[in-house]
Amino acid sequence: MKPIKNFKVIIIIVLGICIHILLLLAAFDIYFNSSLENGMTPVKSTDDPPSKRVILIVADGLRAQAIFDENEKITPFLTSIRKTRGAWGVSHARLPTESRTNHVAILGGINEDPSAVFKKFQEFPVDYDSVLNESKNAWIIGTRDIIKLFQLKDQMKHLRTITLATGKNENADAWVFNEMTSLLNNSNHSQLLEDSGNIFSLHLGGLDKIGHSKKPYSKDFLEHIKFVDDNIRKMEILINKTFSDNLTTFIFTADHGMTDFGSHGSGSDHETYTPFITWGAGIKVNESRQDIYQTDISPLISSLIGINYPINSLGKLPIQYLNLSEENKLHLYLTNIHQLLGFSK
Repeated sequence: MKPIKNFKVIIIIVLGICIHILLLLAAFDIYFNSSLENGMTPVKSTDDPPSKRVILIVADGLRAQAIFDENEKITPFLTSIRKTRGAWGVSHARLPTESRTNHVAILGGINEDPSAVFKKFQEFPVDYDSVLNESKNAWIIGTRDIIKLFQLKDQMKHLRTITLATGKNENADAWVFNEMTSLLNNSNHSQLLEDSGNIFSLHLGGLDKIGHSKKPYSKDFLEHIKFVDDNIRKMEILINKTFSDNLTTFIFTADHGMTDFGSHGSGSDHETYTPFITWGAGIKVNESRQDIYQTDISPLISSLIGINYPINSLGKLPIQYLNLSEENKLHLYLTNIHQLLGFSK
């Protein structure tokens, strides 16, 4: 009788393993397939935008705690913006807190597709739409290793990248600000620069590099924050001189934060709490903190310059940031709802 009992035990074990495998496959089939839909009709935010251009500045690796509250004296310019002529809050990032995934949230309004785990996220990213694709013209300035993560389309001639080879400059952020200055001073681009629906995207990778090597509480890290703050001040002066129409909106944020150990990727507050400061055309001045999700930045950019919402965006338009009439706010709210539901206007 022993062989029979042993055989039954083996059958039970095999069935248990099979059931567990089926449950595991079911979970992967549900949660790790692409949720992005193709072929949807784009939804335009508005025909009456409050701004002509957005200056998007992303400081890689800057956690919100580094410049808010007791640390606000480190950034005198950005702090003055928060307190006198802008709106601000914490932009909450999702896991994993990495440059690729968080830029997808900022630019595309989506959290990185789970199926991209099997495509190594960065080497073979999932295709997604973004505010850069939908813009009239876009200039993207930063290091080559980060810009490639934006998944820009070569056939889209309105996208112009100005990139620095990785490791070729000790201070890539100074290079970014210099390139932006050169672009604004280049008369050959004057007509394109004046168009409505433009985005200038500046990626600052210096803080991430210093944070990894010397930690985000080091003297070098704090000095670099001051450097970024002062150069944003200078850049605003130049931009307002170049464009005298007062139709420019500035957005300063970060893709992810960083732990005291100089790491990121997990879900601690230091990694998921990023600063969000915006001012200029279309922005309602509000000194009190107003938090948003990182995916909400994309529809905000779209509504400011009157472009289509990125097709797969799941971000909710932060109406409280907009200095518009109630009628225009309602219109933008409805177009955002149409986009979220997958409808065309």
